[in-house]
Amino acid sequence: MKTIKEINIPEIDISEIDAKSKKIGENINYDEVRNRIRQVLDKITDKKNRGKKVSQDTIGKYLFPHLGADSSTQSTMSRFVNGNKNTKNPSDNCPDIKALIRLSQLTGISTDWFLYGENSGGRNKEKTWRDYARLMFIDMHKDFGATFEGENCSGHDIEPVDPDLPAFMIIKMPISTFKFPGSSDPILDTNMHSFLTAALSVNALYKAESYEGGCSKISAKAISSAINSIVDQISEGSVHDY
Repeated sequence: MKTIKEINIPEIDISEIDAKSKKIGENINYDEVRNRIRQVLDKITDKKNRGKKVSQDTIGKYLFPHLGADSSTQSTMSRFVNGNKNTKNPSDNCPDIKALIRLSQLTGISTDWFLYGENSGGRNKEKTWRDYARLMFIDMHKDFGATFEGENCSGHDIEPVDPDLPAFMIIKMPISTFKFPGSSDPILDTNMHSFLTAALSVNALYKAESYEGGCSKISAKAISSAINSIVDQISEGSVHDY
C-alpha cells in the first residue's frame, strides 16, 4: 500500500472544505439522480436472451449481494430506484451510496454523472489551476517522465506578453520501449502506441479547426464528437502498469 507521500496528496486547507461543503448538497437533486439510475438500468440487457431487458430484481442481486432473500432484494432495490416519497428531509432520499458505487463500477459510468449529470457535473467538480498543475508537474512527470520547456517559435503571430516568459510551453515525454528476452527489436507498449496514435489524430482535428476564407473546414461540434470518440478508444488500464 502506498503512503500519502508516495501518492502526492497535498495539504488541504479547512477553508476550502468549508466553501465546497456548502455547494455539494445544493448541487444534488435526488429526483434527477434516480432518473439517471433508471436510465442506466433500462440499458442493461441480456444478449444471450435476444437482448431482453434485465429486470431490476436481477440487477439488485449485483448491487446488494449481501441480501439473501429475494423479497429483501426487491424491497431494497425499489427504495434505491424510487426513493422514499413520504420523507420530508431531502437528504433522507439519497440513494444507497454503496449500491451507487457498485452500479458505477459495474457499468463503467462515473458516480459524478449519476450525482450531477452531464450538464451539471462541472458545478461541483470544476477543475482549478492547481488541478492542472498537479496533473502536469507531478503526475505526468512521475508516470511518464514528462518535462516542460518554454519556446518562442519564429513564424508565429503569438508573441510573449512578458519578456521573461515564453510564447509556448512544450511538453516533452520520452517514448519508452522494451525488448522480449532473446530479441533485439524494441517493442512499443500497446497502450502507449494507442495513446500516441490518438495524439496524432487529435492534433489533426485541431488543425482542421483552422479557418479558410472565414469558414471552418469542419464544425466545432463534429470535431468535439470525433475527439471524444478517439478518447473513448484509449485503454482504461492503470498507467502504473505501463
